[in-house]
Amino acid sequence: MGSSNTYRDFLNWGLTNYPAEKVGVILWNHGGGLDGVCFDEKNNDDSLTNSEMKTAHTSAIGSNKLEFIGYDACLMQNMEIAEFNSSYYNYQVASQESENGDGWNYTKWVDDLYAKKSTPVILQEIVDGFITTEGTGSDQTLSYLNLNYMSTFKSAFESYASALKSKLNSGSVSSSTFVSYVKSKVKNYSSAGYCGYGQFDIKDWVSKCQSQNNYKVDASYATAVNNALADLIAYNRVGTSAGASNGLSLTYRCHSQVSYSSSQSGFTNWISFNSSYHA
Repeated sequence: MGSSNTYRDFLNWGLTNYPAEKVGVILWNHGGGLDGVCFDEKNNDDSLTNSEMKTAHTSAIGSNKLEFIGYDACLMQNMEIAEFNSSYYNYQVASQESENGDGWNYTKWVDDLYAKKSTPVILQEIVDGFITTEGTGSDQTLSYLNLNYMSTFKSAFESYASALKSKLNSGSVSSSTFVSYVKSKVKNYSSAGYCGYGQFDIKDWVSKCQSQNNYKVDASYATAVNNALADLIAYNRVGTSAGASNGLSLTYRCHSQVSYSSSQSGFTNWISFNSSYHA
């Protein structure tokens, strides 16, 4: 499952044997943010990373976008994965949090497919069905993104990342000080054994950084990010125990296990930030 060629062959098989006006692709297995998805326990836990999925997508899909990609897996709703997928899909459905073992509730929304309902209706049903099944008091999260807004968000966030780096540089803030702050204040999905994945809620990140003079950048940068998020995150639902989970995460090197490179991310300025301020 962790082979790019296997994923490519699966896409080709589905598109050839089951052609449709709109196609959705769902990956259902373990997920670990930029560490990948579909960890194959019989092949040394090999997983599909962003770069491997990009290779498969380019070969099987080319320039023709499919309708949506869904991750019925843990920790996959982050900006780096969504940015890679924006070249191949119109929408992305995934969870910021580690998903409970049962995964999505497929009962209702599959009926919506047969009823030929619109994509937004189907995707909202996926989100609602999962949260309702898991319980509104749980810590579970699920959202869907309209990836057609990714380029606007990417531009806004890259400007913010550059401004934040300049702010920290000008104040001579140490990496350890900043890492300690965001780990203690910003909503993250890196605890309880998942510290290696470095997932933090983007909106909460900006909010908490803007609340401190040492980390506060010009308000225009934060406003641009939040406005772009409002368009990109089409629908988000969380349990009441999920905290400040707003629908999309970023990857941050808050721990030595977290790797961050150009092969896994298209956010150049954020890569530079992670190179300067990390654990």
